[in-house]
Amino acid sequence: MDDHMNQQQRPTTSRAAKLELRREKLSELEGLNQIKDQSAQLGQHFGALANHIQIISEGCQSVGTVVSNWDYAFRTMGVMNAEGNEGASNPTIVNLPIVP
Repeated sequence: MDDHMNQQQRPTTSRAAKLELRREKLSELEGLNQIKDQSAQLGQHFGALANHIQIISEGCQSVGTVVSNWDYAFRTMGVMNAEGNEGASNPTIVNLPIVP
């Protein structure tokens, strides 16, 4: 009788072990799918970040171009100011009168 009981418990135990293994594998699959989704989202965020950095870089280049022209603009204003001060009662800088 014990032998008959052991034979009935083995399939049940084996089946329970298989069900537990299946649950573990499904849980593992769910975790892997979450990692996959989060990796895709992270990739999208880095792509957007790269685009924003490119825009900022282009803006910095524009600012650099403007700043590089300041020397020329200030020299021109200085020349205009020097020419305007020769005997003038109202000095001008780039043809804009300076009124005290």
